[in-house]
Amino acid sequence: MRIVTNQLCKNRVINVSKLLKKFRGVLINFGFYYLNPQAYEKFITFHYVSLLLASVFYFSKSPLVFSQNLNWVKRIAGQTGMHHLKGMTSDGSGNIFMVGHFEGTIDLDPGPGT
Repeated sequence: MRIVTNQLCKNRVINVSKLLKKFRGVLINFGFYYLNPQAYEKFITFHYVSLLLASVFYFSKSPLVFSQNLNWVKRIAGQTGMHHLKGMTSDGSGNIFMVGHFEGTIDLDPGPGT
């Protein structure tokens, strides 16, 4: 486990991230967070969430620390449900495959949510 201090708001996060993967110039990170990083403009700030709420983040350059400026950040997950992503890979056609347990707020199919 790695404790990271956010220099913008001086909060602490315990990051047990599983992967930092580069895909077509985009870096993808997923893991469990005690404090939930969220993007506002070009910065990531932290907000308290329930323990073990997992999120998937993808961003345009590698943050060595969470306070580093980013070009953009997106998050796949909602504020409810437990999302436990266990693995991720991509194929030669540019498809990204994610496996794990998704509950409540992630809808990965391309059509209307069910």
